[in-house]
Amino acid sequence: MARKKRKGSSASTSGKAGASAKPLSFSRRQWIIGSLGAVGAVGGASALQAWDTRTKEEHDLTAIGQGTPVVVQVHDRSCPTCRRLKGVMGSVMSDRTDVLYRVADLASQEGGELGRKYNAPKVTLLFFDASGRHQYTHTGLQTAEQLTDLIDNVVGQMENSAS
Repeated sequence: MARKKRKGSSASTSGKAGASAKPLSFSRRQWIIGSLGAVGAVGGASALQAWDTRTKEEHDLTAIGQGTPVVVQVHDRSCPTCRRLKGVMGSVMSDRTDVLYRVADLASQEGGELGRKYNAPKVTLLFFDASGRHQYTHTGLQTAEQLTDLIDNVVGQMENSAS
């Protein structure tokens, strides 16, 4: 049975020796869209790397006892109140240099062990002095202003007792 030649098609020579390949050509629109996609991918990767670095630092509990007071939030990712506290704490702690903020994720081995060691349920803040001694525990959600006052008072007391 003979094949019919489709309208508008031509015989292909791409598989035969000596055939020359047609160079790829892109329209200006295709080039711009491709370039923007590449820039977006690089920007997205950079943002993801920054988020990953920040998250690793935030969950690094080895900062306790390293010379700076630390506030540790005992956190459960599935708890809406914990997520709200984390958001408020993030904004309260963003400009502070006198005390570090860390998160003990109860789903992780290290976070779970810390929570059990201090009998701390979710939605709890544990305050450690510069030497790593547990000084204070606070449980419950508060406003940014209340948390700022709490942190100022507890860190101030820790500094006064150290001197």
